[in-house]
Amino acid sequence: MASDHGGPPHAKSDHRSIPRTSELCELYLGRLALVVERAGQNASAFIPIARRLERELAEAKAEAEVLTRLRKRQTPPPPQQN
Repeated sequence: MASDHGGPPHAKSDHRSIPRTSELCELYLGRLALVVERAGQNASAFIPIARRLERELAEAKAEAEVLTRLRKRQTPPPPQQN
């Protein structure tokens, strides 16, 4: 029986859902900076990860801004008439 993504059953996708927040992206970028510092000549291998984290950070910030704007648009419910 094949898994959901079409591969063999033993190759199940293990993509865990990690909440995307600006804070987490910033934390991961900081940790990645330490890894890159220690990687020496192999540091360029981490560029795709850095790009992904930077993209996730930008998206998280954009989503937060949209939610903030939407919350500002909330109007109180109309008064009930008796």
